[in-house]
Amino acid sequence: MALRLLDDSNHYVTPQDVYNLLLLGHHVGRTDWAKDVLPFLGWRVLRARAVAAGELATCAISEAGQLVCFGNNEYGQCDVPPDLGPVVAVAAGARHTCAVKASGELVCFGHNGRGQCDVPPDLAPVVAVAAGRYHTCAVKVSGELVCFGNNDCGRCDVPPDLGPVVAVAAGGHHTCAVKASGELVCFGYNGDGQCDVPPDLAPVVAVATGNFHTCAVKASGELVCFGYNDDGQCDVPPDLGPVVAVAADGHHTCAVKASGELVCFGYNDDGQCDVPPDLGPVVAVAAGRAHTCAVKTSGELVCFGNNHYGQCDVPPGFKEASWIEHNIGSGWHGNDLQSQVHAGLTRIVHMQVSAVHEKLNEVLELSTALQPCRQALQEEGLDWRLQPSGAKIFMEPVCFRAICSHLSTMRLRPCDIFVAHNLEEEVRQVLRQIPRSLGVISRSPRSIAFADSDGEVVPVSRSFLNIPAVTLLNPSSVSQSTTEAYRCELESDAAVRVQA
Repeated sequence: MALRLLDDSNHYVTPQDVYNLLLLGHHVGRTDWAKDVLPFLGWRVLRARAVAAGELATCAISEAGQLVCFGNNEYGQCDVPPDLGPVVAVAAGARHTCAVKASGELVCFGHNGRGQCDVPPDLAPVVAVAAGRYHTCAVKVSGELVCFGNNDCGRCDVPPDLGPVVAVAAGGHHTCAVKASGELVCFGYNGDGQCDVPPDLAPVVAVATGNFHTCAVKASGELVCFGYNDDGQCDVPPDLGPVVAVAADGHHTCAVKASGELVCFGYNDDGQCDVPPDLGPVVAVAAGRAHTCAVKTSGELVCFGNNHYGQCDVPPGFKEASWIEHNIGSGWHGNDLQSQVHAGLTRIVHMQVSAVHEKLNEVLELSTALQPCRQALQEEGLDWRLQPSGAKIFMEPVCFRAICSHLSTMRLRPCDIFVAHNLEEEVRQVLRQIPRSLGVISRSPRSIAFADSDGEVVPVSRSFLNIPAVTLLNPSSVSQSTTEAYRCELESDAAVRVQA
């Protein structure tokens, strides 16, 4: 998921930015930032996810971008096509799996009895996918929501006036989508109130759907669940506090607190809510029929609960895509933040010049004011000129190491200069030494992150320069929208619950 500034195709706010906004808001006691931010943002490139839990199987994207599935494979839901190639998002239904390739192409495989794997030939690139029991929903680059497969109860009947969406969740019999305004819209079966969105819900930033219930994360971080609740899957703990991720299956719900702590509640006969005491902070969660999977800040995937089919047997040495570790995992967690928010925070500024000339490197290299910074970088084995991009950095080595993983997600160019805020004016003065006739003009700078002396960083802005929208997918997400429901035949509400 990414948020695009309206009328500006080059500036995005990505999932980790929302994550960190929630995190910072929690610790400074502010919960009203969204009402000022959301109205000015158009959501363009949407959520992708790197782990999905199906009914009896699990799929995840490896560090190399390869899709790996394990667990029950009765319907071929774990038979990853050998020519699939790198993928950026995955969703697991009860018996089918869908993946978004780096090109934006959607590929589905497994059980296809209701057409849930029949990807429309004219779908074009997509940026998000969700899988229910017998239906699939995808979000096109334009934000248009498209659903296909079993349409009993209208779960695939996308409202004609829905408009662009920024998140989608597919339950057993219903679908929920978050509009660009933050409004939550649900359609399909509503026998248990799972589509009765509370009128005072206000803007939401994430949604997850179970078989008969829905959970949404408000802009304040508050988790709200509604619908079927006989197993306590809607009983949000009163002391939960702000959350940054949510996942739901048929009868249990899991949420990631701002501290990174994972909390699960609802049906627990198979231990799917028994969070390992030594799990530590996590950055993403997915819920299956009777198992739960979470991604630790290191990228390690941990699954627990029912393991009859090996759906919790994570392949040895498997590690999630490194975006998770570096982009979300680098955010401060829990009590650590309280002791680290101090005056020593360094603001990182992204400066740009309108043209590149050999004079630019010359004046930056000869500047006596910047010499201590250049020397400090050199002593740490670092160069102030990044290779092969030619971008420049002027900051303490610890700050550069903290921000480098975020810089790796950008298309860097020789005209980019990244500086610590205390050196911004020094760099500006150096740039003034370049004759204006050379066209090397400083553009408006932007703050992109805050770093501290311990090497922690919170990004607050992100530029992706001239990269096609479909490549801006980040497997880490503020929440897990796709839910894998496992009971779907709606002969009657009572009959389905007996089966469950």
